[in-house]
Amino acid sequence: MSKFCNTSVKNIIFLLIPVLSILFKSCNQNIFLKSKSRSLSKTLINSPVLQQEFNGFVLYDLKKDKKIIDINGNKFFTPASNTKVFTFYTSLMILNDSMPIIKYITKADSIIFWGTGNPLCLNPDFERNTHAIKLLKDSGKKLYFCDDNFQDQRFGSGWAWDDYIYDYQLEKNAFPIYGNRLLIKFYADSIDFSPKIFKITTLLDSNFYHRAEFDNEFEIGKFKTSDKLQIPFITDSITINKLLSLAIEKQINKCPTEKIDQEQTKILKIKIPDTLYLRLLHDSDNFIAEQLIQMCSFTLFDTLNTKKTINYSKKYILSELNNNCRWVDGSGLSRYNLFSPNDLVYVLKLIYNKLPWSKITGYFPTAGISGTLKNNYPKIKKPFVYAKSGSLSNNYNLSGYIQTKKGNRYIFSFMNNHFLEKSKTIKKEIEKTLLLIYNNF
Repeated sequence: MSKFCNTSVKNIIFLLIPVLSILFKSCNQNIFLKSKSRSLSKTLINSPVLQQEFNGFVLYDLKKDKKIIDINGNKFFTPASNTKVFTFYTSLMILNDSMPIIKYITKADSIIFWGTGNPLCLNPDFERNTHAIKLLKDSGKKLYFCDDNFQDQRFGSGWAWDDYIYDYQLEKNAFPIYGNRLLIKFYADSIDFSPKIFKITTLLDSNFYHRAEFDNEFEIGKFKTSDKLQIPFITDSITINKLLSLAIEKQINKCPTEKIDQEQTKILKIKIPDTLYLRLLHDSDNFIAEQLIQMCSFTLFDTLNTKKTINYSKKYILSELNNNCRWVDGSGLSRYNLFSPNDLVYVLKLIYNKLPWSKITGYFPTAGISGTLKNNYPKIKKPFVYAKSGSLSNNYNLSGYIQTKKGNRYIFSFMNNHFLEKSKTIKKEIEKTLLLIYNNF
């Protein structure tokens, strides 16, 4: 009996050795990870650069499904273009794989049509998109344009409205065309511009451009032949009618006054081109962000209104955000926006669970390779950071994904507000932090 017991004990010990070895190894790894996390947290907290500003940093381990570093993770920051990450996921969920191009009713002798917020029509940033133009031009009928479904303002709440002259703040509207901006190219002794309906005055003795806030007349100074100007134009219904008439080569009439049976309307849709989301995230295009929100509103409510889309998303798509942030626009131009690093980690995790890794690394700018991060991390041979930046004066944020040298994946959000030094200094500190994570986690 004693011999049997001894044998059994030996067998049990023999069987337990690999289990105990795994547990011991796992325990050591957890202790090592905690030690590294504490060390990195201490480094960030004691950084002389970061001590001069308000910052937050969260690092989330996707494999372990938990946060391993949280510095001011619940505090609110001005997110700038990090807001576009929320716009991106909301658009993915509402639009799915198609986008509305034009809404219309076909009658015996006419077509009545509405805009849907579609930003592609004759937009010079995209492959020439003429779906809406073709439908109207080929109809051979009288055309009537209605814009009563646009229930929003031309600019967002909290935008710098006196920036109306700059191409990063284009007007929102129901039927964008030509990207809602005048494109000007310079030659040795002349200029060329598109679209052609606007009045252009050249100023040979100056090197500036101007347009009165409520006037589509442009004064253009002398620029280099390599320069290219993009100046927003006013998108009222009269201007849109003129631009559509030019493109279709046919008169566009005002919306008829009689009651319209909305049940007769049709909507032309196309597959969303990847270039739309690349423009949103790689180029941080504010215009595309705002019009995506408008198209989401049209899809949900048959009207275009930024606030409606945001409220819907907070209630049904990003429910953890409800009453836990301030979200007012699609682009992040507004300083009224307030998100926390935890909010960014939350939406980035949802994106990670929805899209394959190959899509994520394609859509998000890659440090050292593409988009707004192209000039960052030039010494790294293998890409490892895929993230969206966000900057306004005195603010710089970076949120996204990192794949370490060991192949581990993390979500991070590094938010920095209210600094006086150049953003280049903050970017270097972020780069140093992410390199530490890449090499050690």
